[in-house]
Amino acid sequence: WGTCKGYEDLLRIIGDARLDANFDAVDYPTPLALTASSPGRMLAGVNSSVLQWVANEKITYNNHMAGITPEHLASNAKLSTFFNVLGVSTDRRGRSMVELVEGKVVPIYGAQFHNEKVQFVPAGGQMEHIPKTAHAKAFAAQMGAFFVGEARKNKHSNATRPVAVA
Repeated sequence: WGTCKGYEDLLRIIGDARLDANFDAVDYPTPLALTASSPGRMLAGVNSSVLQWVANEKITYNNHMAGITPEHLASNAKLSTFFNVLGVSTDRRGRSMVELVEGKVVPIYGAQFHNEKVQFVPAGGQMEHIPKTAHAKAFAAQMGAFFVGEARKNKHSNATRPVAVA
C-alpha cells in the first residue's frame, strides 16, 4: 500500500514513470470520481451510501504537487497493464489526477489522497482543510478496514520475536 509519496513511489518503480508536476492540490479536499474499473477489490466492501458521499462530497484530502494524469498513466504500458484506476479527481485548476489504483493481479494498492489525516491529524496550520465530517471519517474508516484486512492475509511471521500479549 502506498499513500501520497508512497503512491508516487509505486508509480515510479512499477512504471518506470516520471510523474507529472505542478498539480495545485496542496491542502485540498476533493470528491473522488469513480471509474468503470471501480469498485474493484479496494472498494467492494464500501457501503453504497459511502460511495455516493465519496463521489459527491469533498472528503478525500490531497496534499501534493506531483502525481499522474489519467492520460499519462494510460499511455504508460507498464502502469496500464499493472493497475486498474478506481478513482480520479481534479486539482484547483481542473487538471485531472489519478487518485486511487489497485494491482490487476497482485494486492498492491495506491492512494494519492490521505485517509489517515482525516481520522488522526487535527486540521490547522498548513493543513487547515482536512475534512472532518462524519462522511469523510466513514470513508477513511472503510479504507483503513480494507488495508488491515489485506495485511491480515499475510501469514508470514517472525519466529525470533515473541508475540506481545495485551
